[in-house]
Amino acid sequence: MLRRLIPFVALAAGSALAAAPEKADWAAQPGEEVRDEYPPLALEMNMKGKVVLTCALSDLNVAQDCKVEMEAPAGLGFGQAAIRMSEGFRFRPGAAGKPDDREVRIPINFEPDSRPAPSKPNLPEASPDALDLARRFIELRGDRRAMTSSRLSALSRIKIPDPTNQVTLAAREAVVVASGETVVRISEDRARLYGASLSTPHLQQLNTYLSGPSEQRFAVNSMRRRDRAIYLSRDYYRQAARRTFCQSIGCIPLPEAPPEPLWVERPTAKQITARVPAPISIMGLAGGADLECRPDSAGMLKACRVLREGPEKVGFGEMALALSAYYRAPAGETRPLVFRVATPGLAEMSSTLPPPPSRALALARRGVELERLVDKIDRGGDAEIEAILKAPWPGAGPGVVEAARSALKTSQAQAIPKVVDTLAADNAAQFSEAELEAHVAYLESPAYQALADLELRMASTLEGILEYEAEVGRDRAKQLFCEEHTCPK
Repeated sequence: MLRRLIPFVALAAGSALAAAPEKADWAAQPGEEVRDEYPPLALEMNMKGKVVLTCALSDLNVAQDCKVEMEAPAGLGFGQAAIRMSEGFRFRPGAAGKPDDREVRIPINFEPDSRPAPSKPNLPEASPDALDLARRFIELRGDRRAMTSSRLSALSRIKIPDPTNQVTLAAREAVVVASGETVVRISEDRARLYGASLSTPHLQQLNTYLSGPSEQRFAVNSMRRRDRAIYLSRDYYRQAARRTFCQSIGCIPLPEAPPEPLWVERPTAKQITARVPAPISIMGLAGGADLECRPDSAGMLKACRVLREGPEKVGFGEMALALSAYYRAPAGETRPLVFRVATPGLAEMSSTLPPPPSRALALARRGVELERLVDKIDRGGDAEIEAILKAPWPGAGPGVVEAARSALKTSQAQAIPKVVDTLAADNAAQFSEAELEAHVAYLESPAYQALADLELRMASTLEGILEYEAEVGRDRAKQLFCEEHTCPK
């Protein structure tokens, strides 16, 4: 579950690297926030890109008036992404050469995240009859309908750089076609797994149950309920982890902030968020630090020191020092400046009164428990937590890493009962008592229990199917697009 809590590009992941400019040295380069600028359509095709920007340098050695000199491939948004990234480009004073030499050329390479290609899971063979029953089950449960709806919804949120550009339209069409093929392959892979692993009587019973009107209502809402479970698990987990962590280290907030100086430039919210240590970001902990800095003649901050941070010893001071390069005071300002760098964290979830006890609510809670929605998304585990905690955490004091480890590992159990209660209240309000009773009977059946046991036992295989087929789909989209357009090797 933790991988869902770290900011990431919605449909895939990639990075952009601004190479050393030809006539200047970096004072500050964008950090992890550039991941949000990778053109989504290009990511959906595992497409590399290259842009060369020509930028003027301001008196403060900040890139401005940037223009795209070269973009390959054109029409997918690489040029616009590079222009947006250039807002974070700053250079060292005097590094541009002669006093009248105020222009730099900046090559920017876009690369999808380098990761080993997922291997196709080894799926057992199912008999033709069992395969037909499993296909029917997947159709009745609404798997393909839900995947298609979710995928098209995600694609609809992609911002198209130019809706009239034929290259852009061709790329979107390639991604949509490849996505449809991916959904078909995932459905067929699942049918093979279910057909080979579940008995014929169980598959027949599942199809009989799912053919009823009440179960069809539950099937239509299955994706919504699963997404609701994911969001609730994430939010309750973060809140529980944050409270446990603060009980351990004592999260004393900062006093009232000092008056804000006048700035010519300051870091963006993305730049601040990108420098929050990963465990703090996961927990949504608010905090910051007060700095004292001296501006030089150009307004760049020098000799910065941390006056106070809160909560202490969790890295907010180091975060603030790293972000000081993005502040610029007015030229000629010489007095020491005191200011606060802070991140708001996440708001506490509002508490609502539980609905009064009723038979419908009891049936709904029993249904949620039997459906094991929470169990199906409770993955990641200790290995993922350890990987997060091994990442650099500047400024973490003694015992802080261990406190974060304990909070992240124990808070899942604290969050689950709240998720179950909320989902039960949702279902009790949406379905009649008769529908809830029929749903519980289905979930208590030996056929469903066999299915649930299989899906928990084969969770890594089911996830492997999604990862493998998604990667195949991205390569297929690239193939479709590149059949008609020039693509980088």
